[in-house]
Amino acid sequence: MSLLIPVFALLSVSVAPDDLQARLDQLVLDMEEARVEYHVPGMTLAVVKDGEIVLVKAFGEQDLATGKSMTVETLLPIGSSTKAFTSTAIGMLVDDGKMDWDDPVQEHLPQLVLQIRSDDEEDQATIRDLLCHRTGFPRMGVLWAGAPATNDEIFEAASRAIPQAGFREAFLYNNVMYLGAGEASAAAAGMPWPELIKTRILSPLEMNQTEVTSSGAISSDRLSTGYKWNTDTETFDVQKFRKIETCAPAGSICSTPEDMARWVRFQLNEGMVEDRVLITGDSLDETYVPHVQMMPDMHYGLGWMLEEWNGREIIQHGGNIDGYSATVAFMPEENIGFCLLMNSMPTAMQEASKPMVWRALLEDPESEVVRELGDLSLYTGSYTANFASFKNAIMEITAKDGTLFINVPGQMDYELVPPGEGEEKWPFKMTDTVAVSFHPDDTGEITFMKMYQGGITFEIPREGTALPPGPLTESEARHLLGAYEQTNEMVNSRVDEIKLDNGWLVIDIPQQMAFKLLPPDEDGKWVFRDIEDLALSFTVSGDGSVDELIIYQSGMEFPGKRVGGAPTSTDDDVEPLPNLEELFALRAAWENTLQEPGEAFEIQGELNVPSAGAEGSFDLVMMSPDRWRIDTAFGPFGDVSLAINGDYGAEVGDFYEDRRLGGTELELMKLGQGLLFGSWGSNFQSLEVTGWSEIDDVQYVQIEAMPAVFNQPFILHIDPSTGALRKADIWTYAPNMGPFPMELHFGEIKEFDDVSWPETWWLFAEDTGEIRYNVESITRLKDVPEDTFQLKEFSAEESES
Repeated sequence: MSLLIPVFALLSVSVAPDDLQARLDQLVLDMEEARVEYHVPGMTLAVVKDGEIVLVKAFGEQDLATGKSMTVETLLPIGSSTKAFTSTAIGMLVDDGKMDWDDPVQEHLPQLVLQIRSDDEEDQATIRDLLCHRTGFPRMGVLWAGAPATNDEIFEAASRAIPQAGFREAFLYNNVMYLGAGEASAAAAGMPWPELIKTRILSPLEMNQTEVTSSGAISSDRLSTGYKWNTDTETFDVQKFRKIETCAPAGSICSTPEDMARWVRFQLNEGMVEDRVLITGDSLDETYVPHVQMMPDMHYGLGWMLEEWNGREIIQHGGNIDGYSATVAFMPEENIGFCLLMNSMPTAMQEASKPMVWRALLEDPESEVVRELGDLSLYTGSYTANFASFKNAIMEITAKDGTLFINVPGQMDYELVPPGEGEEKWPFKMTDTVAVSFHPDDTGEITFMKMYQGGITFEIPREGTALPPGPLTESEARHLLGAYEQTNEMVNSRVDEIKLDNGWLVIDIPQQMAFKLLPPDEDGKWVFRDIEDLALSFTVSGDGSVDELIIYQSGMEFPGKRVGGAPTSTDDDVEPLPNLEELFALRAAWENTLQEPGEAFEIQGELNVPSAGAEGSFDLVMMSPDRWRIDTAFGPFGDVSLAINGDYGAEVGDFYEDRRLGGTELELMKLGQGLLFGSWGSNFQSLEVTGWSEIDDVQYVQIEAMPAVFNQPFILHIDPSTGALRKADIWTYAPNMGPFPMELHFGEIKEFDDVSWPETWWLFAEDTGEIRYNVESITRLKDVPEDTFQLKEFSAEESES
């Protein structure tokens, strides 16, 4: 391929002095620039090189209301970076002969009896399994993030939980498993987990400013305020500090940059402090061994995430908790590492910081190489993204001061670094883990760009142009096309669709994206074009028809049975799709049986989170999509009440800080509830029938519903005979994270007195599991008081703060 940049004439070269202090000074400047760009109010940074702490620095403010500056003594939560402390302490107990990595959990913690899914009846979850998140249970947040339940209550619920995946088959992040590992280590050590961490790690490392418990951090008076950047108002929202006493071994530590630098130095020094061995090299190395694959280019060890940067091993772990983020990372072969603690969450600064530090310490000081790049307008313009969470999203390439910028919707303008000689990728200046390249047609006109991130390549056509066609014709691919329902219990009921898109066979995975497939290799496997570690094959029956596909990932197989037949050879034979008017007529007939004007429904029933073993109850009063209230109770794990009334929204409970709702969060709440009850035509900006889908061998009509205030679609799957909704791929909202995708499913319609209603509905996401609502009764309510749809803690007249 010819160079994309027309002219690479070298004009001048000047080399900065190869001096560590100069590098660190530049790193500080770059970090400060990135802090502002990524909306981080304040942060602290420490860098370790060759056994020395070479930089400790504070940036920004720890309290925006008072203007108080961040200092290197300010306490900031390290969140899940705590997990490596737990695994290291267990390694020390392994050295002492008090534990073994492969001890069954019950040997040290009899009250935690996990119901794992394994073909071997002798299998038991071990300490190692808990530490690498491969037990088959997702997050179990309901057990620890609400009311302060006791350990016994948490372990009792976890012991009756139903696994979502097979034992040791998948990475499913779970904080309760770390609570179990921490309590097991406490039992083996004969002391509480906080005391174990202080005695075996903090005191020998002289991490004297670090607090192990949330209560200790609060009482210290050194704790920074936490924030979240509000993209709707473009202001910072204060986030209440979350106490993590009920799950301390997973994320309760708060620390300072110098203390965390001592921790990084200890890791790089192979478990030694000066001449004293705190943990043997063998036990420490065990925490760095890949145990389960997280994604194509990342594995999980025991409390550490394992990846590479430019061919070098990186050992790292982030931390995220309401209002705070952290990154702890080191590179053993280069004997360097750092920690970055921030009072904002979520923030892309976590990932951006790693290549910034590595470049500063390892690469030649940035030379001022001035290159004539030619006419940058060749690249500028609008590019249309349709991948991951982007749906017809415009990424704008602009030129300023002799370089290019890319505007990522909902994020910011990222500066691009020109490619080197013979290269085509323009890395993002703030993080070289993301890059783009520009691709011309035969005339030299740029027609599309590629974006590289996380081991995946995304193609993004320039507005008004099309991507190059693939190698297949419709007749060659037709017998493979259609819907395939996953039968692996980890993703059971997920329906993937094989399509032909511009000559490429693609697999469209719900809530992810459509992945292009390379033509089959000699083994009949269609490798994912942009992810080499993924492939699929088709199973052909005796009559030559295709009845199954198998996805191969991380040594696992995910079979999917075909639902419905393959498309026929002519469009005339394909069942015609009903139009919106026909579907709405069916739905209107159903809606009219539900409610009289001014009437509301009260729906009561039981709540169940099978993968966490948690049970509770709910009471939902609905008058319309923008006028409803739900009260839920999970016994010892907490309660929550949520009320919506037009522009009023509020939530009060044990899982998040009591607050008013607004902006995107409020609108997504209305849209989700409106799918249960309401007029879709008025709830969404546009609706389009896009094809057929298959769920449990039944054919449904697929509708793409685009919200007015959110740039990602909801995908609705409708019964063409009744207009009833069977499933929806939706977007919901977490206060400490923002929008995220979930599946909303509906059970069979049942008669409740004179009301027809789904007997159950449930929400599902792979990392959180299923939340199921089982209806027990429905009552019609007359003359509902207006204050039903508001919470006493927040009056309707009260303005949002």
